[in-house]
Amino acid sequence: MKIHTLLAAPLVLLALGSIAACGDGSQATAQSEQQETHVRVTCLSGGQVSSDDYGVLVSWGYSTVTYVSSATGTKFYAAGECLTEFDVQAPEGWTPVLPGRTPAEPAA
Repeated sequence: MKIHTLLAAPLVLLALGSIAACGDGSQATAQSEQQETHVRVTCLSGGQVSSDDYGVLVSWGYSTVTYVSSATGTKFYAAGECLTEFDVQAPEGWTPVLPGRTPAEPAA
């Protein structure tokens, strides 16, 4: 089974959850810094992982998420074929996959 087939079911469930949470297409925003939500955002392109990063949630909507990367401190906006996991921390020694950046210099 290919990875995009394995990820399809969670993406559908995530989309359905997003519809239920923000059915009017509005965008939710993290309430305060005391309620930081840590996320992992994994995006695909052509069935391959194009980015995989952990960070702090800024906002999310029907098919988008905005977060600040734990690796770079940069704000990212992700849309499209992306899976967002909530309330997770980056494991020890984890290295992000970011377009145009190497593991040795993730903030380049």
